[in-house]
Amino acid sequence: MSDRPKRSCDECGKIDDHPRHIFAVGESTYAVNADAVEAAYNDKSLSGAELVAIVKDLEDTTSLTRHMDCCRQAGCPTGDCERDAVVGLQGSKLLSSIQSEGTK
Repeated sequence: MSDRPKRSCDECGKIDDHPRHIFAVGESTYAVNADAVEAAYNDKSLSGAELVAIVKDLEDTTSLTRHMDCCRQAGCPTGDCERDAVVGLQGSKLLSSIQSEGTK
């Protein structure tokens, strides 16, 4: 999955290229995850452009970007993260399941 952009998860703060559930929350409703911002700055594997995009996304409190399992644990507002095709999967296995689900 190396051609996929790296992103941070607003819930756990991890940076990777795994699929995310991204949704608008309108008005700023949560605080910036300062630990995740610090982790991004300390991640030496990120290019300058990746770092800028990740920090910009982390500082945007009008949308949430979460791993699907993090979203499910936090209480997915749409129920999308509760689907059988995504529960218990991460990374490339999750991506493959989502992609095959879309072809049915």
